[in-house]
Amino acid sequence: DALMKLAPFCRKEGIVVTGRERMARLGGKLGFVVITRDLSANSRKEALQRYACPIAEWGTPAEMKALFGLDNAKIVGFLAHPLSKKLFEDFKPFVIAREMLPSRPGRAAARPEEPAGK
Repeated sequence: DALMKLAPFCRKEGIVVTGRERMARLGGKLGFVVITRDLSANSRKEALQRYACPIAEWGTPAEMKALFGLDNAKIVGFLAHPLSKKLFEDFKPFVIAREMLPSRPGRAAARPEEPAGK
């Protein structure tokens, strides 16, 4: 299984990120995020609104610990990196949609410019 083979290399390369605030600061540098299946509904909704990258819902904190050596991690980010792209292939079937969520606060939709004569 590629997931088992790639996980130790991801840890060594330092592309595995934890901590909601740290992940929020990294923003566009995240390639994808994995949340555990036992994450609360409010935290799940927050993750979907906060991180503008693919989000996969997979596993348990025990499985995160076994793969990545992370204690009690329920939200884990992966920096954009060639290794994380390969790892993401295993998580693709678990990607969840951002269905029916309002746009992120502070992000106005881009509006087309008004014609100069109006």
